[in-house]
Amino acid sequence: AKSFGRDYGQKANDEMIVKTAITTDNTNAGALIPNDYVASLVYNTEKVGVTRQIANVQRMSRDTQTVPRKTGIGAMSWVNEAGTLPESDQTYDTIGMSAKKMGRIVKCSSEMFEDSAISFADSAAQSIAESYDLALDSALVLGDGTSTYGGHTGINSASSPVTDVLLGSGSGWTNATTEDHLRVMAAVKNANWQRCYWLCTREYYYNVMLRLDKATSQFKELAGGAFNGFDGVFLNMPVRFLPSISGFPIASAATTRSAYFGDFAGGITLGERRDLSIEFSNQAYWSSDVVAWRATARAHINIHGSGRSGNSNIAVLTTT
Repeated sequence: AKSFGRDYGQKANDEMIVKTAITTDNTNAGALIPNDYVASLVYNTEKVGVTRQIANVQRMSRDTQTVPRKTGIGAMSWVNEAGTLPESDQTYDTIGMSAKKMGRIVKCSSEMFEDSAISFADSAAQSIAESYDLALDSALVLGDGTSTYGGHTGINSASSPVTDVLLGSGSGWTNATTEDHLRVMAAVKNANWQRCYWLCTREYYYNVMLRLDKATSQFKELAGGAFNGFDGVFLNMPVRFLPSISGFPIASAATTRSAYFGDFAGGITLGERRDLSIEFSNQAYWSSDVVAWRATARAHINIHGSGRSGNSNIAVLTTT
């Protein structure tokens, strides 16, 4: 017999082939390693819902509604002793509301409904709520009177009662000055100053407003953050952000309404006839074994300004 460690006739048949087990090869023990799955969604969508924050929200008990509004203050006159007191009336008008319907359907297979690690019902409800807010925001800004926006006229429309203040020089955001923005603030009339603030996209705030504020004071970073509940501060007034979505003022361009200022609660009314309603059905698509959610709402946005021609309580800086 040969000693251990030396060659012998059957050595090739007796050798053990050893290979390191690794996680990246399923055939070599990798199949033993389970994947970790996080049962929650990461939301990479823009925050919406500014309309309900800025408008005067009214409940509508019927499909149409009339909101009375005072538009003028009666005059108090100086008179001599025993003199006749003159008559003077306050002036009023009304804001008309007419509820418009919107809705959507969300469907999924029964297997998805039963087996999804993330509750599809919760995800659908969240998506529906976002779509309602987005529809309101789009009508508020982009409404052009067509059915796309429920017949609404938005603040971006030339026919809305918003006072345009044209950029002093140039045609883009880089030419905007602090003086331009001060002229916008001065253009606001018949407003409750305690309710006034700026309304613009995040892009405009960081590209223009913050740049101008920094140029005004080298100690701007020590001035503190935004007012409570707002997104920023400019010229000592609060700033609220519009969603940064297509069609909104998110980039420099000519003849663009870019930054609004004013008493939005005084100049915009949101009437809600039916709150966002979500109903579930496993019968509507019975033959396909599909379940569905139906969402509807009825609302109306009226951008009415102060009700006095040429004296709006909302103004906007518009590029030339």
